[in-house]
Amino acid sequence: LHIGATDYLLKGQLERLVPAVQRAIQEATVRRTQKGVEAALAESESRKAAILDSVLDCIVSMDAHGIVLGFNAAAERTFGYTKAQAIGRELADLIVPPALRDRHRAGLARYVATGEGRLIGKLPELPAVTSDGSEIPLALAITAIRSGADSIFTGVPRVITPPTPADRNPASVAPTLGPSPPPPPAPLSARTPRGGG
Repeated sequence: LHIGATDYLLKGQLERLVPAVQRAIQEATVRRTQKGVEAALAESESRKAAILDSVLDCIVSMDAHGIVLGFNAAAERTFGYTKAQAIGRELADLIVPPALRDRHRAGLARYVATGEGRLIGKLPELPAVTSDGSEIPLALAITAIRSGADSIFTGVPRVITPPTPADRNPASVAPTLGPSPPPPPAPLSARTPRGGG
Protein backbone atom coordinates (compact mmCIF):
# COMPACT_ATOMS: atom_id res chain seq x y z
CA LEU A 1 0.00 0.00 0.00
CA HIS A 2 2.82 2.36 0.87
CA ILE A 3 4.48 1.83 -2.56
CA GLY A 4 1.19 2.43 -4.36
CA ALA A 5 0.66 5.72 -2.51
CA THR A 6 4.19 6.87 -3.40
CA ASP A 7 3.66 5.98 -7.08
CA TYR A 8 0.36 7.85 -7.06
CA LEU A 9 1.99 11.01 -5.61
CA LEU A 10 5.01 10.91 -7.97
CA LYS A 11 2.82 10.34 -11.01
CA GLY A 12 0.77 13.47 -10.18
CA GLN A 13 3.92 15.54 -9.72
CA LEU A 14 5.51 14.27 -12.93
CA GLU A 15 2.44 15.22 -14.92
CA ARG A 16 2.83 18.80 -13.65
CA LEU A 17 6.63 18.79 -13.98
CA VAL A 18 6.73 18.21 -17.76
CA PRO A 19 4.70 21.35 -18.66
CA ALA A 20 6.69 23.38 -16.11
CA VAL A 21 10.00 22.29 -17.68
CA GLN A 22 8.67 22.99 -21.18
CA ARG A 23 7.54 26.45 -20.07
CA ALA A 24 10.95 27.17 -18.48
CA ILE A 25 12.77 26.09 -21.66
CA GLN A 26 10.50 28.27 -23.80
CA GLU A 27 11.03 31.30 -21.53
CA ALA A 28 14.81 30.79 -21.61
CA THR A 29 14.71 30.61 -25.41
CA VAL A 30 12.68 33.84 -25.59
CA ARG A 31 15.12 35.61 -23.22
CA ARG A 32 18.13 34.41 -25.25
CA THR A 33 16.49 35.57 -28.51
CA GLN A 34 15.58 38.94 -26.97
CA LYS A 35 19.17 39.46 -25.77
CA GLY A 36 20.41 38.69 -29.28
CA VAL A 37 17.98 41.18 -30.81
CA GLU A 38 18.96 43.84 -28.26
CA ALA A 39 22.66 43.26 -28.98
CA ALA A 40 22.06 43.52 -32.74
CA LEU A 41 20.06 46.73 -32.24
CA ALA A 42 22.82 48.25 -30.07
CA GLU A 43 25.41 47.32 -32.70
CA SER A 44 23.24 48.84 -35.45
CA GLU A 45 22.81 52.08 -33.47
CA SER A 46 26.55 52.24 -32.83
CA ARG A 47 27.29 51.66 -36.53
CA LYS A 48 24.78 54.36 -37.55
CA ALA A 49 26.34 56.85 -35.12
CA ALA A 50 29.81 56.10 -36.49
CA ILE A 51 28.59 56.59 -40.07
CA LEU A 52 26.91 59.91 -39.26
CA ASP A 53 30.01 61.15 -37.44
CA SER A 54 32.31 60.16 -40.31
CA VAL A 55 30.34 62.16 -42.90
CA LEU A 56 32.04 65.39 -43.94
CA ASP A 57 28.73 67.29 -44.18
CA CYS A 58 26.83 68.56 -41.16
CA ILE A 59 23.73 66.56 -40.25
CA VAL A 60 21.33 68.10 -37.77
CA SER A 61 17.93 66.64 -36.93
CA MET A 62 15.08 68.03 -34.86
CA ASP A 63 11.61 67.01 -33.79
CA ALA A 64 8.28 68.71 -34.55
CA HIS A 65 8.84 71.05 -31.60
CA GLY A 66 12.18 72.26 -32.95
CA ILE A 67 14.25 70.33 -30.38
CA VAL A 68 17.59 69.01 -31.62
CA LEU A 69 17.66 65.19 -31.78
CA GLY A 70 20.91 64.66 -33.68
CA PHE A 71 24.09 66.68 -34.21
CA ASN A 72 26.99 64.96 -35.94
CA ALA A 73 30.74 65.64 -35.65
CA ALA A 74 30.79 67.90 -38.73
CA ALA A 75 28.02 70.02 -37.14
CA GLU A 76 30.12 70.22 -33.96
CA ARG A 77 33.09 71.54 -35.95
CA THR A 78 30.98 73.96 -37.99
CA PHE A 79 28.81 75.46 -35.27
CA GLY A 80 31.12 75.13 -32.25
CA TYR A 81 28.74 73.17 -30.01
CA THR A 82 29.33 69.64 -28.78
CA LYS A 83 26.68 67.03 -29.43
CA ALA A 84 25.88 67.05 -25.69
CA GLN A 85 25.40 70.84 -25.75
CA ALA A 86 23.16 70.74 -28.84
CA ILE A 87 20.87 67.74 -28.26
CA GLY A 88 17.77 68.69 -26.31
CA ARG A 89 18.01 72.40 -27.10
CA GLU A 90 15.76 74.32 -29.45
CA LEU A 91 17.41 74.61 -32.87
CA ALA A 92 16.18 78.20 -33.27
CA ASP A 93 18.10 79.29 -30.16
CA LEU A 94 21.17 77.32 -31.20
CA ILE A 95 22.02 78.21 -34.82
CA VAL A 96 19.22 80.36 -36.28
CA PRO A 97 20.10 84.08 -36.31
CA PRO A 98 17.94 86.08 -33.85
CA ALA A 99 16.29 88.06 -36.67
CA LEU A 100 15.04 84.80 -38.29
CA ARG A 101 13.95 82.82 -35.22
CA ASP A 102 10.29 83.85 -35.34
CA ARG A 103 10.10 82.99 -39.06
CA HIS A 104 11.76 79.63 -38.36
CA ARG A 105 9.26 78.81 -35.60
CA ALA A 106 6.29 79.96 -37.73
CA GLY A 107 7.47 77.82 -40.68
CA LEU A 108 7.86 74.79 -38.42
CA ALA A 109 4.37 75.30 -36.94
CA ARG A 110 2.90 75.69 -40.45
CA TYR A 111 4.52 72.44 -41.61
CA VAL A 112 3.34 70.54 -38.53
CA ALA A 113 -0.22 71.87 -39.01
CA THR A 114 -0.49 71.50 -42.80
CA GLY A 115 2.30 69.19 -43.98
CA GLU A 116 3.50 71.94 -46.32
CA GLY A 117 6.81 73.74 -46.01
CA ARG A 118 8.49 76.30 -48.22
CA LEU A 119 12.00 74.99 -47.61
CA ILE A 120 11.42 71.21 -47.56
CA GLY A 121 13.12 69.52 -50.50
CA LYS A 122 14.80 72.73 -51.68
CA LEU A 123 18.33 74.11 -51.25
CA PRO A 124 17.93 77.67 -49.95
CA GLU A 125 20.85 79.83 -48.94
CA LEU A 126 20.38 81.02 -45.37
CA PRO A 127 22.54 82.51 -42.63
CA ALA A 128 23.30 80.65 -39.42
CA VAL A 129 25.13 81.56 -36.24
CA THR A 130 27.90 79.68 -34.48
CA SER A 131 28.49 79.31 -30.75
CA ASP A 132 30.67 82.44 -30.72
CA GLY A 133 27.93 84.49 -32.41
CA SER A 134 29.59 84.60 -35.84
CA GLU A 135 27.22 84.50 -38.79
CA ILE A 136 27.98 82.05 -41.59
CA PRO A 137 26.23 81.55 -44.95
CA LEU A 138 24.74 78.11 -45.61
CA ALA A 139 23.14 76.11 -48.37
CA LEU A 140 20.59 74.06 -46.45
CA ALA A 141 18.87 70.87 -47.60
CA ILE A 142 15.92 69.92 -45.37
CA THR A 143 13.90 66.71 -45.42
CA ALA A 144 10.95 65.67 -43.27
CA ILE A 145 9.95 62.15 -42.34
CA ARG A 146 7.06 60.79 -40.29
CA SER A 147 7.93 59.03 -37.07
CA GLY A 148 4.69 57.74 -35.63
CA ALA A 149 2.33 60.69 -35.39
CA ASP A 150 5.14 63.29 -35.45
CA SER A 151 7.59 64.61 -38.00
CA ILE A 152 11.36 64.53 -37.75
CA PHE A 153 13.36 67.02 -39.78
CA THR A 154 16.89 66.49 -41.00
CA GLY A 155 19.00 69.37 -42.22
CA VAL A 156 22.24 69.07 -44.13
CA PRO A 157 23.79 72.53 -43.95
CA ARG A 158 26.87 73.31 -46.05
CA VAL A 159 28.91 76.41 -45.44
CA ILE A 160 29.10 78.54 -48.57
CA THR A 161 32.66 79.67 -49.14
CA PRO A 162 33.74 82.32 -51.63
CA PRO A 163 35.22 80.87 -54.81
CA THR A 164 39.00 80.57 -54.95
CA PRO A 165 41.01 81.65 -58.01
CA ALA A 166 41.15 77.98 -59.05
CA ASP A 167 37.35 77.78 -58.86
CA ARG A 168 36.99 80.83 -61.09
CA ASN A 169 39.62 79.79 -63.66
CA PRO A 170 40.78 76.16 -63.41
CA ALA A 171 43.03 76.58 -66.49
CA SER A 172 45.19 79.08 -64.59
CA VAL A 173 46.09 76.42 -62.03
CA ALA A 174 47.07 73.73 -64.58
CA PRO A 175 50.59 75.11 -65.29
CA THR A 176 51.49 74.91 -61.61
CA LEU A 177 50.60 71.23 -61.55
CA GLY A 178 53.22 70.27 -64.14
CA PRO A 179 52.81 68.53 -67.48
CA SER A 180 49.92 66.21 -68.01
CA PRO A 181 50.74 62.50 -67.90
CA PRO A 182 50.76 60.66 -71.22
CA PRO A 183 47.50 58.94 -72.15
CA PRO A 184 47.25 55.25 -71.25
CA PRO A 185 48.11 52.76 -74.01
CA ALA A 186 45.26 51.60 -76.20
CA PRO A 187 43.76 48.24 -75.27
CA LEU A 188 45.14 45.25 -77.19
CA SER A 189 41.92 44.84 -79.13
CA ALA A 190 42.25 48.36 -80.54
CA ARG A 191 45.86 47.98 -81.75
CA THR A 192 46.61 47.31 -85.42
CA PRO A 193 48.21 43.88 -85.97
CA ARG A 194 51.77 43.83 -87.41
CA GLY A 195 52.23 43.41 -91.08
CA GLY A 196 49.06 44.92 -92.33
CA GLY A 197 46.03 46.48 -91.36
